[in-house]
Amino acid sequence: MKDDLEVEIRDALRVRAQAVTATDLRRTDDGRDHPTRRNVLAALAAAAAVAALAVGIGVVVWPSSDKGPTPQPATGGAGVIGVKWQFEHGIQGTTTFTSPSGRVSIAFYREGKFGADDGINYLGGPYVATADGLRIGPAGSTLVGYAGHDPNVLATQIAFGALTGGRAPVSAKFNDQGELVLSGPGYSLWFRNAGPSVAPSESASFTKTPGPTR
Repeated sequence: MKDDLEVEIRDALRVRAQAVTATDLRRTDDGRDHPTRRNVLAALAAAAAVAALAVGIGVVVWPSSDKGPTPQPATGGAGVIGVKWQFEHGIQGTTTFTSPSGRVSIAFYREGKFGADDGINYLGGPYVATADGLRIGPAGSTLVGYAGHDPNVLATQIAFGALTGGRAPVSAKFNDQGELVLSGPGYSLWFRNAGPSVAPSESASFTKTPGPTR
């Protein structure tokens, strides 16, 4: 297929070149390019570029947009509520980090309550759906200490504190991979759908085994 495409492009270039006359390539009396000359050179350059790409990689498929799909807002919490969202990775300021464990997650229950696990402590409290996301918290939390130095654990705790502090609205959007992206001042957190959420009992919400001490 590659060889056939190369032959077709070379034949098309040959036809284009044979149609060019000396007048087409001549400059005007004032030294500027003849309009036809500019068109011809531009067309030949574009065709040559396509030929080079075809020879190198076969068939070229151009993307419809260089920016990719635009994340879609979760208007009024649509698609967010009733799901357990497992944390994948995040950005806090200029720091990037990943989930320190598989249990780091957040869930929004239909009763207007949420529950979250930052890997060390359980957090819970109210949330309100907004036009483009959620207002989460202020949260209550268990008080398990962390004496380790894992940067992913520390960054996750800070980010979840900002997420659930109730101090600012949280933008909620879905990207083209179906991930939920929760963003607020200075941070963005990515979550994947881990299935339906089940609201814990009030007594179980703040009962939790101590987190890791790495």
